Amino acid sequence: MGVVGGAAATTAEEKPPVLPIDMICRTLFDSPQYSTKLRKRYHIEQDISGQALRDAIAETFAECVTLDRSVQPTLADIFKAGVLAIGSNSRPWHLFLGNLPKISDALYHFDAIAVKNVTSPEEDRRKVASQIKKLLGGITAGRDSTSILTFATSLASNPTYADDLKEAGDWFRHFLNNFTEHRVLESSVTICVALLLGNKACRRRALFHNDKIQKIDGMGVTLATEFLRNLGWPAFKPDRHIRETLSHWYTPETRTQYAGPIAQRVAQAFGGLTQLDLELVEIAALGAVATPPAMELNVADQLVWLYRATVGRIGLSTLSHNATEHKRLAT
Repeated sequence: MGVVGGAAATTAEEKPPVLPIDMICRTLFDSPQYSTKLRKRYHIEQDISGQALRDAIAETFAECVTLDRSVQPTLADIFKAGVLAIGSNSRPWHLFLGNLPKISDALYHFDAIAVKNVTSPEEDRRKVASQIKKLLGGITAGRDSTSILTFATSLASNPTYADDLKEAGDWFRHFLNNFTEHRVLESSVTICVALLLGNKACRRRALFHNDKIQKIDGMGVTLATEFLRNLGWPAFKPDRHIRETLSHWYTPETRTQYAGPIAQRVAQAFGGLTQLDLELVEIAALGAVATPPAMELNVADQLVWLYRATVGRIGLSTLSHNATEHKRLAT
């Protein structure tokens, strides 16, 4: 598959119709059908709905965001962020959350150096990997447990990893300085670093170089975006739920119109991107420009993701909302 991208991007970010956040909240938190489902799924014992339920679920998600981006992360913060990202892969999120305390104990409360020391003998490494595999569950548990231990070893060998991430972010922020809106700039920076961490080909072609920034085992671009979001970096994670939902609400023409120029500029930082990677960048950019101005990107992403995860693919297509919200937002 060839790379695309190279045309100059616009310097002003145009706006598509905003995401239907009010509709999402009414459907999830006011509807007895879905509010009951959410309370059960996230182990919320109180009989609550509406804003109270939204706040309770937001608190559950917030427990997984390691820290504010203005705070320099420790190695433990970074390791936890990676475990949360890898752990979110191919398994129900609420089930993973239920086992997170035991996973934390097995990983010495996300002490990467301790994990590396304990797992240095191959026999001990296999034992720990088997323990993590059982706690993760799912068809990718074996691969994911190995990736988690590999990430611990990598971090333990690079105590300046937080500085290296910051260096990469600063470089891409300077490269993308023609983006005039702060949230578009910052979300694009996140996606650029995610391309470095999640795609070997992108890392090879990137105009930015730092040998300490390597492809993270077990992470593609989507999980690498989740990893950075767990460290407080803002972005829409272009996973399956987000892609399906935004593609249902916005036409391809709308995505190209509003997110295409942003994606093309990002592509220039890598000497071009494959069509698949360009589509991921466009989805992330569309989510950023369609988020209501007063809302944080990571909050909007979580609501859109929760909507699709709760109502399902059939619900996404068949739920009856008011006439404005039911039709595609691009029309």
